[in-house]
Amino acid sequence: MGNCRGLADELGVLVAYPRQTQALHPFGQIPTYEDGPLVLFETGAIVLHIGERHAGLLPAEPDARAVEGDRVAAVATLGR
Repeated sequence: MGNCRGLADELGVLVAYPRQTQALHPFGQIPTYEDGPLVLFETGAIVLHIGERHAGLLPAEPDARAVEGDRVAAVATLGR
């Protein structure tokens, strides 16, 4: 993934407060991520969503983009 500088103000809200998390995450865990009406709770989905929405974070070439998605899924699986 590319450089994330300058994106903090553009990104959605990553919720880390237990009361809010319980309302957003079906298992009451963190992370949860809000981007307008969109609410995500799986780390891999959050990472891919941010990467898809901000140019330069994911490769433009479809095969290279698929490899990045594969890596995100592998890391999310290992973290369990």
